[in-house]
Order: sequence, then C-alpha cells, then structure tokens
Amino acid sequence: MLQATPRGRLRVTDPVATYLTVGTLVVAGLAGYLAVSTPRLASLLVVAPVLLWLLAQRVFAITVLAVTLPYVADLSGGVLGVNMALSDLLMTFLVLGLVFEWVLTNRADELRALSPLKGVVGQYLAVLTVLLVAHPEFAVLVATGQRVELFVFPLLVGALVARTGRELWFLRAYIVASAVTGALWIAGVELGQKNPIGQFVANALILLLAVKPLRPWLQWLTPLLVAGLLWTQSRGAILSVGVALAVLVLAQPGSRSRLRSLALSVPVAVTAYVVFRLLPEEAQERNLTYTSGNETAGEWAIKIREQYHADAWSLIHAHPWTGVGVGKYLAGNPYEGNVTDDPHQVLLLEGATGGYLLMGSFVVLVLGALWVGWRTVRRTELGPAALALTAAIVGHGLVDVYWVRGTPVLGWLVLGMALAQRRRPGAAPEQSSVDVVRADVPAPTVQEVAQ
Repeated sequence: MLQATPRGRLRVTDPVATYLTVGTLVVAGLAGYLAVSTPRLASLLVVAPVLLWLLAQRVFAITVLAVTLPYVADLSGGVLGVNMALSDLLMTFLVLGLVFEWVLTNRADELRALSPLKGVVGQYLAVLTVLLVAHPEFAVLVATGQRVELFVFPLLVGALVARTGRELWFLRAYIVASAVTGALWIAGVELGQKNPIGQFVANALILLLAVKPLRPWLQWLTPLLVAGLLWTQSRGAILSVGVALAVLVLAQPGSRSRLRSLALSVPVAVTAYVVFRLLPEEAQERNLTYTSGNETAGEWAIKIREQYHADAWSLIHAHPWTGVGVGKYLAGNPYEGNVTDDPHQVLLLEGATGGYLLMGSFVVLVLGALWVGWRTVRRTELGPAALALTAAIVGHGLVDVYWVRGTPVLGWLVLGMALAQRRRPGAAPEQSSVDVVRADVPAPTVQEVAQ
C-alpha cells in the first residue's frame, strides 16, 4: 500500500488499499457506535468491506457516480437537516480518499490542476465563512457544508476522473443514465421533480453537441433526449439548451468551426419541432408560456414565481448585508399556498440568505469560473462543454432552483476535468482501475499548494 521514496517520504502505490484503510476505520467506528443502540444496523455493516472494496476500484466508483447523478432521491431522511443522494455519498467518499492520499504522499495533483480557480472559489468560500460567523447556527453550518459539496467536490472529482483518463467513459455513462431517465419520464415514471430531471436530460444533449468523440451517439439519442426534455415541461431546462448552443458557437476557434456547431444544432431543432407537435396540447401550452396570468397552469406557475421573487426582495431589504443565513430561507403566505424555502431564482436566494455580499460573491464565482475556463481550457477536448454546461445550468438557475441535489454538479465536474486535461502533454490512455501515483509528472506538495 505504501512505499518509501528516495527522500524518505511515503507514497501510495495502491489506492485500493488506501480507500479500504479509510473505509475500515469509518466502518469500525460506526459499528462500535451502533452496536449499542441499533444492533440490527450494526450487523449490516458486516457487508460493508465488500462494498468498500468495490468503491475503492476507482473506475467502478466513477461509473456508479455517473450513472446515479440523474437520480437524486434523498437517502438521509433529512436527519440533522442533511439531504444526501447516492451521488453525494459517492463524491464524498472519493474526496475523502483523495485527501487521505494527499496526506500520505504529500502530493496534490488535483489541487494543482484546479489552481486557476483558486481565486474565484476562494473568495466565495471566504464569504460563506463570514456568514457562518454572522449566523453561528448548526442548521447554517450544515447547509453551508452541503453547498460546498455541490461545487467544490465536483471540481475535485472531475480532476480525479481526468487523472485516471476516464473522462469519456464517465460522460458516456452519464448520457446513458440521462437518456433512461428521459425515457422513464415519458413512460410516466417520475424519478424526481421535473426541473432537475429536465436539466439532467438537457445536459446529456449538450454533451453530445459539445464533445466530438461523443457525437456518433447524437443521431441515435437526439430523438429520445429531445422528447424527454420537452416531456418534462421544464422551461428553464429548455432555455438552458439555447444558452449552451450560443456559448458553444462562441467558444469555437474559427468561423468554420462555428458554422459546424450551428449545423449540428439544425437536426436537433428539427427533431424538437416534430416532437413538440406530438406532445399533448397541455404540454405544448406550458412549454410556450412565459408570461404570468390566471388562465392556464403555465401562467399560474409564473405568477407564483413572481410572488416568490417579491417575497425574496422583502427579505433582502430587511437583511441587506448578511441575509437570514444559508439554508434559513422561508417566505410566503400559508393561506395563499405560496410558502417556499427557495425563491426559484439563484441570485435572489443568495441575496436573501447572505445579503448583497453573497449575491455579489456568487456572481464573481460564476463569471470568474467562465472567464478562467475561457482563457485556459477553451481549446481542450472538454473545454467548450465545460463552458456550455456551466452557463446553461446557471442560466436555468436564474429562473429556477440552482442549489439543489444534482443540478449544479455536472457543470463543475466537467470544468474540473477540462482543467486537469489542460495539464497533460497529450491525450492520456485509458488506465486500469488501480491508479498508481504518476512519478513522471511533477506535482506540488500540500505545503506548496497552501502557500
């Protein structure tokens, strides 16, 4: 598991053993704690080493993460205010393994790959820390931790996926899972709320348009993905595809490449028109409704959103600098049926929970990430996809919920992949699931990264 370097430092030669060590320590602690109060649950931990061994196979863990991203059912039951899907648990497991590896090896390849983002990410984390001081409550601490998990963890895991050379494997698995999700939605099997589901399907379509090695699947999966997207009736997800297409065209290096990107969108547009004409009349009406009113369900939904926004502005004006605390948003009138814990507009949520300070910091985070991506990874294999997905998901968040299980994850994941790809001298070959620390690529020590 460990091997001494010529300088006397230890390095991990078998990450499987590393993960098993971490997992065994965690399982032993849980079993000891639960054996007294919940012996049945403690006995189930007997099978945990097998599960941990499977998860320690990085290709297996990465594949399961990709497949489960579109399925955001909460596994925690809201205990202590925590909401965790299976993908959240997997990302947390992978990040803990990374940190353990960094400590043992004194190397931090993923941090080095993500260093161009340290300014924009660091300022947002600093603001969250200030808000924790202003609102020293356990609920705020939990909500802040979950927010960090939704964008910092994906960046790290994306860089890890790129280090193993499994980016396309991961994205193909995600596309298949999203296509299945769309097909199930059409069949009447609803695996979640329509807006996140719609965005998952939209993300798959964006990846097929943006990543050249994935385009052979475009002709086969476009009808299913477009149908699934329109069937969800998520207008924010539908608009996000338009945002992504605009970014993809702008991100191309020359006029010929831009024309090629536009040409790729033509079959998608034709398919969307045909599928739209086949939708039930009610679904057609909702997909085309973008004004408020009382006559149709689509107009009523927008009218409710307008009330959400007005309530959020009231909170912002009452708490302009530090807000009410991350995770503490609650507004609306129970007698009117419009009570909500999210105003369905990410900037208003940031302003209400963290004041103008957090609102401005989020703008810097997103625009800064797009600017860094534009300058550093636009010409990499996954760079255009990273820019398009980040812009598309944030665009959806301007008319709907952003900080929710699964929604922002893929954009940050692919951005992490693209930044890690940038550090490779050429296309990396597919590697085995047992990842050996590479000695040919210099990496900083943890102390150097901290400095």
